Amino acid sequence: MRDGLKMKKIIIIVLGVFLLSCVTGGTAGAKAKPAKTPGRKGKAGKRIRYVKSKHGLKALIELGKSREGMIREINGETQSYRRVRDAIDHGRLKKGESASHIRNRYGEPVVILSERNGELTKWVYKAGTASFFSSEKTYLVFNTGGELVGWETLNPDP
Repeated sequence: MRDGLKMKKIIIIVLGVFLLSCVTGGTAGAKAKPAKTPGRKGKAGKRIRYVKSKHGLKALIELGKSREGMIREINGETQSYRRVRDAIDHGRLKKGESASHIRNRYGEPVVILSERNGELTKWVYKAGTASFFSSEKTYLVFNTGGELVGWETLNPDP
């Protein structure tokens, strides 16, 4: 389920870039056409004419909506991460709790990993704006029965 949301984000970003290029340049990947009319100078010193798209405003509105959705997703990831960290810091997270209980209580993890040939499952929680590779993240570890068997925090704040 979470992988579907990540793929949706990627598709939205790619679509947004494509639509933005259509609005500013006529078609994706095409260079602006030089023109003799007044306008901004390009790299070669030639005047650049911008081609308007009849669907440009609609595309920009949709891009803005998709950006709002991405911001909501990032904020949700950060809230889930903070709830998990707060539960760990205050001793409310207990070994043996079910994965479904934790998901309902703290929210969806950013990524779910399988380890030891499927014997363990790790849920990764991190702040939405944090880098996956260099920022603090918390792993919740579950056994094949879906029970919490432990957790660890990597790159903790000093």
